[in-house]
Amino acid sequence: MSLFGKYRASYSARRGADAISGTHVGKSAKWHKEHEKAFELAQNEAKKHFHRCPKCTKWVCENDWNEQEGLCIVCAPRVNVEVAAAKAAKAADDIKKKAQNTQVFDGEIESTKHCVQCVISLQEKENFVIIAELLLI
Repeated sequence: MSLFGKYRASYSARRGADAISGTHVGKSAKWHKEHEKAFELAQNEAKKHFHRCPKCTKWVCENDWNEQEGLCIVCAPRVNVEVAAAKAAKAADDIKKKAQNTQVFDGEIESTKHCVQCVISLQEKENFVIIAELLLI
């Protein structure tokens, strides 16, 4: 049986594409036999590095295989990975909650109006105008 199941979907698709493109046109029968044999050997060699999940029937590499459960990690996530991810998510939530309840700034904010042209506070400018008017009187 091939890597991609009993229907050999990838091989059939490849053969169909080759027929359309004319890649194998003009090749001898011996060449075709050798080509098919080499392709079969390559599939069998690659197959050693993959597992077929009995639940979802997908082929997955070693990284995505849960050896303990005999299923892919989509069907049977690794417990230690899920625990670590849950702990990290909880820690991040706790940090956010703690930060929201923490007072970061305890000073006062003064709101003063400034003259856009001379950048003097309007209070100082009003005092200056009053003094100038008194002097001119």
